[in-house]
Amino acid sequence: MTDSSITVLPSNGEVFSNEAAACGLLAEFYLHNPDVDFAKALGELIPEGFTDDSRIQTAVGILCTEAEKVRSNEEALLNLKRDWTKLFRGISPSYGPTAPYAFLFLKGKTVEMMGDLAALYIDGGYDGYMQIHDRIDYIGTCLRFLMTVDLQIVHAIETKAAVEYSRLSLCRKVFLETYLMPWVFEFTARAREHAQTHFYRSVLDLTDLVLNYFAGAHKKSVTLMSAEESKKMATAEEKEIQKMVANMERGQDVPD
Repeated sequence: MTDSSITVLPSNGEVFSNEAAACGLLAEFYLHNPDVDFAKALGELIPEGFTDDSRIQTAVGILCTEAEKVRSNEEALLNLKRDWTKLFRGISPSYGPTAPYAFLFLKGKTVEMMGDLAALYIDGGYDGYMQIHDRIDYIGTCLRFLMTVDLQIVHAIETKAAVEYSRLSLCRKVFLETYLMPWVFEFTARAREHAQTHFYRSVLDLTDLVLNYFAGAHKKSVTLMSAEESKKMATAEEKEIQKMVANMERGQDVPD
C-alpha cells in the first residue's frame, strides 16, 4: 500500500518553466498596446525556446514574422493598434467581441467571484495584479498569475519543498478549472470573428495552442453566458461606470 498523502515531486520543473515562459509571452500580447519597441522585441524571440511542440513553435514563428512587417510600416502598426483595442479592451459592448474578462463569460455573482479570485491570487503569492491597471479577471492578469504560480512551483521542485509544491499545484488546478479554462476558448472563438489582422488571429491561435498543450487536462465544461448575455452585462457595467464618472464630475463642480 502507498500513503496517498505523500507528495511525489517531479524530477524537474521543465514543464512548468516552459508554461511560465509561454504564459508570460501570451500575457504581453493582451496587456501591451503594440508599438515599434514591442515589435522589435518580438522579432528577437526564439520559437524553440518555449516548448518542443511544433505547432506552438510555428505559431510563435508566425508572430515574429508578422512583427517584423510592422517595424517600419506605420499603417500596419496602426492596424495592429486598432485590432488590439477592438479585440481586447472592451471599449464598448457594441464594438468588437465579448472582451476577455472571465466574469463576462462565467455565470455567477460577479462581486463574490471577484473576491474568491482575489483570495486565490493571494494564496498563490501573486500581487502583480496591483500593477496592472485592469480588472483581476482580465485575461492578461490571469496569465500573469499562472506564470507566477508556475515559477514558484519550479522553485519548490528545485528546493524539494513537497508541501509547498502540493499547495501551489492545488492553486494552479483550482485557478485553471474554475477561472480560466472554462471560458477562454469561447473568447478566442468569438474574437476570431472580429479579428482584422493576421497578427492577432495568430495570437488567438497561440492562446488556444498553449493552453491546450500545457493545461488541456484541466478543461471543464460549464454553461457560459451567451454572447448576448455577455453584451447585456457589459452594457450594464458601462452604464454604471458612466454614472460614477458623471457623479464625480458633478461633485468636482460643487464649490467647497
